[in-house]
Amino acid sequence: MRSSDPARDSSPGIPTSLLYWPEAVRIVSALLPPIMEFERVADPDDMVAFAELAALSSAGGVSPFGNLSLVPNEMWMLGEGARFAMPTFTFPSDEGSRFAPPGAYGVFYASHDRETAIAESSYHFLRRQKEYTMQVKVEADMRVLVANIEATVTDLRGRRATFPALYDLRDYESAQALGVKTRATGGSGIAYDSVRRAAGECVAVFHPVCIRSCIDVGTITYEWDGRHLNVTSPPTSGR
Repeated sequence: MRSSDPARDSSPGIPTSLLYWPEAVRIVSALLPPIMEFERVADPDDMVAFAELAALSSAGGVSPFGNLSLVPNEMWMLGEGARFAMPTFTFPSDEGSRFAPPGAYGVFYASHDRETAIAESSYHFLRRQKEYTMQVKVEADMRVLVANIEATVTDLRGRRATFPALYDLRDYESAQALGVKTRATGGSGIAYDSVRRAAGECVAVFHPVCIRSCIDVGTITYEWDGRHLNVTSPPTSGR
C-alpha cells in the first residue's frame, strides 16, 4: 500500500508512504538463536533490569540480550515473535548495512516476497563466504521468517534513476546517511527496490514496534558448490 504524504517528507524529493505488508519475508542464518526472554516480558523496564542482572554474571559483563538502549521503551515489540525480531535491533551489525553505519543501530530488513528475500539473503551469504571463509563448497541452513509490517516509510521505490547513489551495489555511504537522518528524525523505515532481483521490493525497518508479528515458517538450505547456488527446502511430508 502506498499513500503519499508529501507533508512528511524525510528528505527533499523523497515522499513518505504508508506501507502495509502482512507477509513480508526475512531470511537469516539458522545459527542465529532466537532470544525467548523478549517474549516473556510485558514491560521493557523488566527486561532492562533482567539484562543488568544477567550482565553481572556473564563473561566480560556483557548483556546476552544486546544493547537495549538502542530501542526506546515505546518502540519495543512485545509478545509472540519478539524473540526473532527484537535481537535484530539490539545487536547492530559490526560491518554495517545499506541503511546503517557499522555498529550504529539494528535494522530489520525484509522483502515483499520469498523470491526477493532469497535473492537478497543469498547474495550476502555468498559475499561473506568469499570474504571470510574462502571455502569452495559450503552448505548452510537458513531460517525463513514471515512478518506483518505496518509503517510510514521513506519511499524510494521507483526512484532508482533519481537517486542512483542510494542504490549503489557496493558503496553504502549515501544510503547510510539517509538511514541515519530518517531514523534521527523519527522515521520508521525506508522502502526501496531490490538491487538483487528485478521487480522485487524491500523494506528497512528502524523500530520493532512496526512489526506486528514475526513467525518462523521453516528452513531452507543454501548449497554453494563454488560455481552455483542451489536452494533446497526440507520435505513437507513426514514418515
